[in-house]
Amino acid sequence: MASCTRSLALLLAVLAAASTAADAAGGVEGCGFSGKVRKITVQNLCNHDLPLVVTPHAGSGRLFGEGFVLPRGRHQSFLVCSWAGQLAAAASPPVELRLGVDGGAWYSADFTQLVPVHVTVTPHTDGGRLEGQCPVVGCEAGHGRCSRHIAAGNDCRNVDELKIIFFSA
Repeated sequence: MASCTRSLALLLAVLAAASTAADAAGGVEGCGFSGKVRKITVQNLCNHDLPLVVTPHAGSGRLFGEGFVLPRGRHQSFLVCSWAGQLAAAASPPVELRLGVDGGAWYSADFTQLVPVHVTVTPHTDGGRLEGQCPVVGCEAGHGRCSRHIAAGNDCRNVDELKIIFFSA
């Protein structure tokens, strides 16, 4: 009986430790040893509500369900450990994203945006600084000019958040 009690106590301790680790990772599963939760934030600066479509790649889960509409002037953050896929809004070019569990990021947005809704992608870090080449890609709100198409060389590191901003042209 004492052996069963010790086994049960050990099992409960292991479950409590696992629960604490999941809480530390924001409840997001699959963060590996780093336990670091990252974000993909989408902001709508258009003058109308924006229907969004997501296409996950490489075994990534869905960021949101079918029929997701981001109200104008609002933003929504999605917690991930890593994610790869495409995000698109009505009347906007699609954005390709890859955010690794190690903080590496690759992202792409069209810089010849002859459409009613423009988009930019900007990497951010919670602490320290971004490393490598981490440009803003896409078109810049309010400036009417577009910049780079891609984060060059797959060399953007220490990224904790990719921010995608949609805005009216």
